[in-house]
Amino acid sequence: MSKDKHILATDVQRVAKKRARGCYFTAGLANPFALRAFRDWAERANLKNTTLLEPFAGRGDLLHKLASVGLLGNSSKAYDIAPAGRAVSRRDTLRDFPKGFDVCVTNPPWLARNSATMRGLPFPPDCVHDDLYKQALELCLLHCGYVAALIPESFIRSFTRFELFYQRCESFVSLTGDLFCDTVHPVGLAMFAPTSSKDVRLYRNDDYLGCYNSLRSYIPATDRQKRIRFNAPNGALGLFALDNTKGASIRFCSAHEVASYNIDVSSRAITIIDGDFSISRQFINKVNKELANFREKTHDIFLTAYRGLRSDGKYRRRLDWAQAKSIIEMA
Repeated sequence: MSKDKHILATDVQRVAKKRARGCYFTAGLANPFALRAFRDWAERANLKNTTLLEPFAGRGDLLHKLASVGLLGNSSKAYDIAPAGRAVSRRDTLRDFPKGFDVCVTNPPWLARNSATMRGLPFPPDCVHDDLYKQALELCLLHCGYVAALIPESFIRSFTRFELFYQRCESFVSLTGDLFCDTVHPVGLAMFAPTSSKDVRLYRNDDYLGCYNSLRSYIPATDRQKRIRFNAPNGALGLFALDNTKGASIRFCSAHEVASYNIDVSSRAITIIDGDFSISRQFINKVNKELANFREKTHDIFLTAYRGLRSDGKYRRRLDWAQAKSIIEMA
C-alpha cells in the first residue's frame, strides 16, 4: 500500500472510531464562546467564578476555546469515556455523571439511532432518545443549573417535544463557522438556565433573529382536509425543495421544469405535486411569494439545515412536505 493510501485508510479508521462514540472534536477555527449570546449567558452563570464541568471533553478543545476569550476560571473538571488530552480524566459520564457542579459547558456525543443502525455502529440499548446527544443533554440538565451545549442545529425544530429542554432553554445560536474538523453537520449552541424561561432568544452567530414563539407564529397552519400529494407523477406543480450552494434557491415551478429529473417515492429534494388547486403562472408566482415571505419572517430557522454552507455564508435549507403543503394552502 502506498504512503498516501495508508494515510487515507488511517483517517477513515479514525473517523469510524469517532463516529462509533459520536465523538467530534471542536478543533476548528471558529469560537462560539466569543459570541455575545454566550457572553451574556456566561455572565448570568458567573462562569469565571465557578468550577466548570465538561463531562464529554474529548481532548479538551472546548476548554481551550473558553480560555482564549477569557471565560475559563481557575477551576474546571473535564471527563471523557476515552480521554484524548492530559487534562481530561477517564469516566463514562453517560452512566456515571459527575455530581456537585452548577455550571456545565460541553460538546456532547452526537449519534442518531437510525444512523448507527445504517452504519452498523453500536447504540446504547438503554438510551431513551433517538440521538445520543439528547441523552447526554438530559443528564447535564438534571444535574447542573446552567448548561451550554454544542448540539445539532436541528434541535430548534424539535425541542418543544421535550419539556425539560424547552422550559429551561434561554437562547439558541445557529453557528455557521468552521467549528469541527471531521463533520460539516449544521451546528447550534443551546444555553439553559436553572429556572423556566418564558421564551427562547434565537441568533445566527452574532445576529439576533427574534424570540422563538414570535417567529413560530409565522408558520402557516395546515388544512388536513385538502388533498395535496408529493412525488406524484401526474401532478402539475413542481418544487425544488433544497437550496443550491449559491443562495436561497428553493422555489415552486411548473411540473415541466422538473420532469427530466429522476423523482421516486422517497425523493426529498425535487418533487412533482398534485392536489386540489389549479396551476397558472399567477398561482406559481403567488405561492413563491408566500414562500419568500415565510423565509424572510422566520429567518429560515424552521427549515431543515443541510450539510454545507451556501456562498452567502448561510446553511443550505430544505423545505419539508408539511411546510410546502401549508404554503400552497396559503396561496
